[in-house]
Amino acid sequence: IFSSRPLPPSAASSCPQVNMDLPVVFVVGTTGAGKTALSLALCHGLQEQLGLRCEVVNADVMQMFQGLPILTNKATDLEMAGVPHHCLSFLPHVEEDFSVLQFRELAVPLIHEILGRGHLPVVVGGSHYYVQTLLFKSLIDENVGLGEGAEGRADPSPTSSMVGRWATLNEHSPEEEIAAAFAELREKDPAMAGCVHPRNARKIRRSLEVLAATGVPHSALVSAQAKHELRFAHPVVLAVDARREVLDPRLTLRVDQMCQEGLLCEVCGFFREHFRAPAAAAAPLSPLSVADTSAEVLARCDRPSPWSHLDFSHGLLQALGLRDFLPFAELWAGTAAESEQLPPVRLPPGFGCVCGSCVVSPACVASSLEKEEEEEPEDRCSSEGLADCELWRVARSCAEEVKVKTRRYSRRQRQWIANRFAIHDHLELVSLDTSAMELTSAARREPNSFWNLEVVQPALAAVVLALQGGATSPGAALAPSLPSSQADYIEAHRVFRCDACGRDISGPFQWELHLSSKPHRRRVAFLREWPQVLQLRAEAEARRENRCDPGERPDSEGCFPLLRAGEGGAGDGEDQLWCLFGAH
Repeated sequence: IFSSRPLPPSAASSCPQVNMDLPVVFVVGTTGAGKTALSLALCHGLQEQLGLRCEVVNADVMQMFQGLPILTNKATDLEMAGVPHHCLSFLPHVEEDFSVLQFRELAVPLIHEILGRGHLPVVVGGSHYYVQTLLFKSLIDENVGLGEGAEGRADPSPTSSMVGRWATLNEHSPEEEIAAAFAELREKDPAMAGCVHPRNARKIRRSLEVLAATGVPHSALVSAQAKHELRFAHPVVLAVDARREVLDPRLTLRVDQMCQEGLLCEVCGFFREHFRAPAAAAAPLSPLSVADTSAEVLARCDRPSPWSHLDFSHGLLQALGLRDFLPFAELWAGTAAESEQLPPVRLPPGFGCVCGSCVVSPACVASSLEKEEEEEPEDRCSSEGLADCELWRVARSCAEEVKVKTRRYSRRQRQWIANRFAIHDHLELVSLDTSAMELTSAARREPNSFWNLEVVQPALAAVVLALQGGATSPGAALAPSLPSSQADYIEAHRVFRCDACGRDISGPFQWELHLSSKPHRRRVAFLREWPQVLQLRAEAEARRENRCDPGERPDSEGCFPLLRAGEGGAGDGEDQLWCLFGAH
């Protein structure tokens, strides 16, 4: 129904009169909710119904890098079906950082070019921080009216030395360095320090960099963000989401499908490309034993990792799932012994190949897994297939870890949309629930499918309404309990200190959960009773001092042995209280 076939000129001329001041369409949402499918269906639908050409601007930073199309969920050429895509697979260096500022400098002129051609820009991607910089004119990046010098540049600040001092601060920095940076932030911007976790090195560094670059506290810029204008006059924001109980199994199924399509083969090809043989003097691996677990096998890899030169905190190396397959790559490299080249990948059953050179593991791997609960370890695999069995167990464990992290990532994306997009009164979001959408593309193409009737058609209606100069319908509320303005950001992200538990809790919601948790209530009850415990301890020690045997003397900490229940003048309840709290 939404084909890429262009309409004849007569059909285009018969379209209803629309406002040629074209809007910019943004498709946001959690991973697995259907952003890519909706953007393509929207482009084909507008071409089919209005003769309006659309061009997609990718806002997923991982898809901007070349390679790993399965891992980063890039749309295939068949799925694109002739729809022009921009900002896709143009960064060649995997460790190159592409900042949000660089993306804004590239994407904003590109969107203006698309509008100048009379086409509709559709911005789609899961990197919502990059989407945000296209939606709003950032005070921090633009330096509008704050910290500007005579020529419109940020006025150099006396604190500019902070940038150099904390430029390398990250989550791997020593705790003392992170604590020193946080102390400086607390001194110079107490409001922002109150909503940043003391161990969040990235946010601490960012706030110090903003202060050094603009001369204005980061908290002041964040509070003033609510008064700032939209970058484009007529944005249409389509927010796709699904219920958690539906989305989690869908994400699990998607990772399984990615494995079948060749995810492991693709990742192994990436690791092969960046393989560096260990030093020749490295200790060889000890022989495998049938009773060894994968952890024990990895523990015997005494030589350095062939990928120790890669920094997984930069560029494409941050892609979700890449680092999680590193244990498999380490074990795979361990089978190469002293060779400077990696052997062919022996894929377990259920994992597809995209390179054509992988070898499927013997059938003993699958049969051993089926009988894993029934047989002893030495009966599961022959000595020849032992390495394949170990590789399979590690591959399965890595895939499960990818599933867990994907589900966590979807929750962070949902929270980002609620905290950064839904709080703006002047920005209307069209909420689209894809919980009941069909899982196959063939089923979604049916005219009476849920996907077409409840997702695509409302999205098309919202865009057509914006083309005619009307306001889009905001749909269902995404987060009814969110702050009413960006000025409430500081309070919404305030960090609370629990002195009883010695923990820092971010946000009022997590603080309320902590206060109602059992560990916290037990700790508070213990501290509340502690003065009485001390008093009972002093009284009991005094009684023991009066009647203790000559050989029964205080220990090195000044405490006497406990009386057994029923001895002397101390009551049973007192002895029980002593035994309960004495260890604390």
